[in-house]
Amino acid sequence: MKLWERVHVAKSYQEDIERAQKDAEEDDRSDDDSDSDSSSSSKASSKSSFGAAAMEDEEPAKKNSKRKSAASSSKAKAAPKPVAKQKGKKDKEKAEVAKSMEAAEKFLASLKELQVHTLWKSCVRSNEVDRRLSKESTVVNGLDSALSYDGCPEDVVTKGKQMVTDIQNQSRLVTKLKEFCKILRGIQLTDLVSEVHSPGSLCSLMSADDCELGKHLAADTGTFQDIMGFVAKKLLDVPGL
Repeated sequence: MKLWERVHVAKSYQEDIERAQKDAEEDDRSDDDSDSDSSSSSKASSKSSFGAAAMEDEEPAKKNSKRKSAASSSKAKAAPKPVAKQKGKKDKEKAEVAKSMEAAEKFLASLKELQVHTLWKSCVRSNEVDRRLSKESTVVNGLDSALSYDGCPEDVVTKGKQMVTDIQNQSRLVTKLKEFCKILRGIQLTDLVSEVHSPGSLCSLMSADDCELGKHLAADTGTFQDIMGFVAKKLLDVPGL
């Protein structure tokens, strides 16, 4: 081979080596860019995943916060329960007082029906009189109990106590009237004569408690005349009187 041919071959070989090196450098550069893009993509993906995870973590926190807020609101609404309960108790006590007062008024009216003429003429049976009188303690105790609650208005207490006093007075008077009529209708002539000559059970009954029964009998003049006529007729049957 000639010298110039050898030089040409060597030069061509050198150019091939330089081209190969250049291609290799370009490949390396391309790989670096790819790695960089991959790293950026990975970072972005990681960031995106972290953001999603953070959002997922925030959801339960928000829900818990809402639950706590709802619970607090519920407790705030439930707070007035004791007040409502107390109000309900007071309403119940007031209703009990009204009910007891009504029962006492009806009972007092039933006792006032038992007047002198009613009992003397036996307009009401004896067992009915006893039945009415037997209810006194129940009515009075029920009214006293109803009036004893805290916060009961003073005017209601005053009215209730007066009602109790009226019931007790009327009940005592009816008891005396009943006993008076029973004794006088069933009295024997000898006992009646004794009552005329010297005060006995009838006189004691009429004069008790500042002559309460005597005054009540005298107030009903028509019935009192009937009673005096009844006594007079009996006395007329007594020999030598």
